[in-house]
Amino acid sequence: MIKFLRGPLHIPEKREALLALTLAAMIWGANAPISKWTLQFISVETLAFIRFYFAFILFYLIFRPNLKVKKKDIPLMFLCGFIGISLHIPFLYIGLTLTGAINAAIIASSIPILSLFFSSFFLKEKISRKFVIGGMVGLFGVIFIVLEPIFEEGLSKDLLGNVFLLGSAITFIIYEVISKKLTKRNYHAKTITTYSYLIGLVTFLPFYLIDITQNGIYFMNSQALRGIFFILFFSSLVAIPLWQWGISKLEVSRVGFFLYLDPVVAFIVAFFLLGEIISHPMIIGAILIFVGLYVAENTLHFPHFHLYHSHIKKIRG
Repeated sequence: MIKFLRGPLHIPEKREALLALTLAAMIWGANAPISKWTLQFISVETLAFIRFYFAFILFYLIFRPNLKVKKKDIPLMFLCGFIGISLHIPFLYIGLTLTGAINAAIIASSIPILSLFFSSFFLKEKISRKFVIGGMVGLFGVIFIVLEPIFEEGLSKDLLGNVFLLGSAITFIIYEVISKKLTKRNYHAKTITTYSYLIGLVTFLPFYLIDITQNGIYFMNSQALRGIFFILFFSSLVAIPLWQWGISKLEVSRVGFFLYLDPVVAFIVAFFLLGEIISHPMIIGAILIFVGLYVAENTLHFPHFHLYHSHIKKIRG
C-alpha cells in the first residue's frame, strides 16, 4: 500500500505517514463496534479463542527467529501475557456485551492518561504539574462515563458493562508497565506480543471447549465471518504495519493527534451498525477526557508514549 502511494501518486513521505496513521486509526476506531456486532452471533469464548488462535499462528510464522526468552524472564513474560490478553480481552468482550461500543471507545481513549499515572507510581517516571492537572480532568471524565448509566436509568447492566470496560483499560495499563520492564531487558515488542498471544490462546482453550461442549460448535453466518475477518485481517494485519511505519516517519507530537480519531470513528460506526446514540452524560465525559488529554499533551511526548502505541494497537487489533 505504501509503495503504491509513493509511486503513482507521488505523495511526499510525511503525507504518506499521515495517511497511514489516519487509515490505521479509522480501522481501530471501528474495532469496538464491530466486535460488539460480532458478539451478537458468537460467544465471548469462541471469538477470543478464534482471534488468538489465528493471530498466534501468523505472528509465530512471521517472527519465529526472534522468539528466544531467557529462563529467568519466563515468569514475567507469562504474567505479561496473562494480564494483557487472558484478563484484558474477557473484560473488554464481556463489557461490550453489556454496554455500548461507544463507551468502550471513550474509556480506551483515556488510557494514555491513566497509563502515565501507573508509570509514575510503578516505574518512577516523572510527570509535570501540567500533566497532573490534565490527568485529573481526564480521570474525572472517565468516572463520569463509567457512572453514566446511573444518570440515565439507575443501576443497570450498562453500569456493570462500564466497570468491565474500565477493568479492561486497567489490565491493559498493567500489561503495558510489565511490557516496558521486558523491553528494558532487550525484548522486542513482536516477541512480547507473540508470547502474549500464545498465553491467551492456551488460557482461552478450556473455556472454548466448555462452550462448544455445552452449546455446540457455532454456525458461522456471514455476519460473524465478516466481523472475524475484520478483527483478524484489518485490525491486526493491515493496521499494525501502517501504524508502525507511520510513527517511524513523524515526530511524536504529531502522532498524538490520532488518539482523538478512534472515538470519533467509533461513534459513527456504532450509530450505523448498532443504532447507538451518544447521551448527554457521555458527551460531557468525552469532553472532559479530551480536554485532559489536550492539557497533558506535552507530557505524552515521553518515550513511554512510543511504548503505548507499540502495544495498544496490537491488543486492540
